[in-house]
Order: sequence, then structure tokens, then C-alpha cells
Amino acid sequence: THILEMIKKDCEEKRQSYLIVPEQKTVISERDIAKRLSPSAQLYTEAINFTRLANKIFRIYGGLKYNYITKNGKSLIMYKAICEVRQSLREYRISKGKEKTAVKIFLDAIGELKTYSVSSEELFEAMERTENPRLKGRLQDLITIKGVYERILYERFSDPYDDILMLTKKLKEHNFFKGANVYIDSFYGFTGSQLNVLYEIAKQCDNLVIALDMPPNAQPLQYAKIGKTSEKIEQVARR
Repeated sequence: THILEMIKKDCEEKRQSYLIVPEQKTVISERDIAKRLSPSAQLYTEAINFTRLANKIFRIYGGLKYNYITKNGKSLIMYKAICEVRQSLREYRISKGKEKTAVKIFLDAIGELKTYSVSSEELFEAMERTENPRLKGRLQDLITIKGVYERILYERFSDPYDDILMLTKKLKEHNFFKGANVYIDSFYGFTGSQLNVLYEIAKQCDNLVIALDMPPNAQPLQYAKIGKTSEKIEQVARR
């Protein structure tokens, strides 16, 4: 409610504002804006999530993609990649009949790397630094599989995981949020990639307000998670 009041004030002053919420809260936020603010508010404010924001930025500045790979498509490509390199792996022994388990393990690992903006170069540097031979071998295997998997994937498809990475890049190049107020609401936490986007937004916009969501009857672990998220936001603000 307090954020809506701030957005209302922005609209009265004819100042552009954006309300960024989780995907599952987008429709609710749009409804609240339509219900509580005047019809003219639609000219100055927009409820949006990270996916929609990426789409909007790509439509304006380029980078819009259409041929996104599906979950099943990823599995098929990873299976093909594993079959191509399995004989050259140092630590992972993927025997016939165990491919399905390996596909999930490596897809999850690559998804985590992209979620936290870990590049192939950074992964290679981590492999070079470690003195643990087993860990070095596992990282080498991951680099090998990731390279073949992405080569096959990018021949025909785009990966939705890449959108937020490209969003950060586009925001570095273009001052989309210049002169605007930005409100972030209803998140429990942010991925590394999302924090990078928030950093770029904070550099551009006039004001950035972040309200973290605390569920009713929150347990100690939930309080701890919110506390860690708050610390990460402070780190972003101090960059």
C-alpha cells in the first residue's frame, strides 16, 4: 500500500515509475494499480517482472529472440553432448543406462552457473586455481560438457536463462531508467543475475525502493533468508 501511494504521487507529478515484482505477482499488481490509481496512471507507471522487463528492453534496443529451447529439448541436447564426450571425461564415469541421471545433474549445474552469472572464463579460472585434483577434474569435465552442450544448443535455439544476462548487458549500454523511480516489491530473495540487473537500474534511476516480502508467521530460517537478502542489496548499493 505504501509503495502504491508513492507510485500515485509519481503519477500526479507525471514522473515515470516501474513496479518490479515476481512473475506470480504481476497480474495482481496490475490489478491493484488499475483499481487504486486513476486511469491516467497507466500513462506513467507499469507493473513488470524480470522476464517482461527483458522483453521490453530487447524490443526497444534489440536482442529479442523467438526460438527458445524447451525443457525437453535441453534434455535431448544434453544427452547428445554427454554421448559425444563421455570417453574423454576425467572424473565422471557415465555408463550406459545412467545417462538420464547425468543429464539432470549437468543441466542443473549449467542452470546454476547462468543463474549466478558465472561465465565459462570464470569457471576455467576456478579450475586453474584449485589444488584439489579431483575437483579440478570435475570442473574440467563440466567445462567440456558445457562447451559441447552450448555449441549444439546455439546452432538452432536460444536459452531463456540467457535473457537476464543479456538484460544486464543492454542496461549497461542504454539508460532506459533515466529519470524514473523504480520500486521492487514482494521478493524473498534475488539471484546473482537479478542483483546485477538491480545494480544497473540503481545507477540509472532517480530513486530505487526495495520492499522485501515477509510471510505471515515467518519461521526463523525465513527471517534469516530475508536478512541475507538485505545484506546482498546493501553490497550492491555499495559497489
